[in-house]
Amino acid sequence: MEIKKFKNIASQVKDLKSELHNLEKELIDEQLKVKALSEEIDNPINVHRWRKLEATDSETYELMTKI
Repeated sequence: MEIKKFKNIASQVKDLKSELHNLEKELIDEQLKVKALSEEIDNPINVHRWRKLEATDSETYELMTKI
């Protein structure tokens, strides 16, 4: 009986090791994505897309600049 239990557990260990390996690989991929996105935020490359938005209502814009 116990031998059967241990054989069953041993087969599960192989599956769990495989799953652990896959999860570790996925974690590393996600960490690389986070690092790349963080670096992109710190050093934006495509600054030409950006533009300052100004209000069409000049009074409101002036009030906002005073604040």
